[in-house]
Amino acid sequence: YGSSWLKLFSAQAETRAAIHGCALQILAMKISLPVAVLLLAMTTSARGTFEACESQSRFDIVMCKSYMCTLCTLAWCTEECQKFQTQYPTCRCDSWPEARTSYSAGDFQGKGKYGDVGDYSK
Repeated sequence: YGSSWLKLFSAQAETRAAIHGCALQILAMKISLPVAVLLLAMTTSARGTFEACESQSRFDIVMCKSYMCTLCTLAWCTEECQKFQTQYPTCRCDSWPEARTSYSAGDFQGKGKYGDVGDYSK
């Protein structure tokens, strides 16, 4: 009688331990999922996802997609694009790297040149 009681008690203890272990695993999963989602959200916001400004469509047409502000090397183009940026200080192009916050802060075609050179300077 004594050994069967011991076997029963031992089996119950193992069952309780297994149930307790499963409960802890489930609890850990329930906690880790929201933590993972929170970390992902923080990582995304830290990268600084693109946010459109109030006049983004107008800004895109002139600054991001026009020849004047993307490929033109004339001093006039650079000056006009810089003036346009001052009218929309919170706007930026979606295609710009995150570190580039304005037209002048990036690599544009006429950067580093003073005035027009070549045929256009005459």
